[in-house]
Amino acid sequence: MLSFPQNNDRTAGRQPWTVRAFLWALVWLAAAAAPVRGQELQPPSPLVRVWQTEQGLPQNTVTAVTRTRDGYCWIGTLHGLARFDGLRFVVFNSSNTPAFKSDRISALAQDTAGNLW
Repeated sequence: MLSFPQNNDRTAGRQPWTVRAFLWALVWLAAAAAPVRGQELQPPSPLVRVWQTEQGLPQNTVTAVTRTRDGYCWIGTLHGLARFDGLRFVVFNSSNTPAFKSDRISALAQDTAGNLW
């Protein structure tokens, strides 16, 4: 007859249960913390800037907008054309540009040669 030694130590049977309980606690903590971290990663709301005559536009009513290949933003109004470089406006109208017969800009386009119309 074979005889196997018996383990009479009462703490030996508790160790696997303790490890399992600890692992489950870690899983629950990680699951509870996940939504909190997800809320922090929301993208910021878009930045909106308003440019008016106080910032250099010739008029507050914009009738046309285009961006040319050189990076300038051109803005047409009823009182002239404004070129915006990202920092300031340069205004072109009949008082400072003799080629302008009228200050009313109704449309803007750039052709294949890069000319602004």
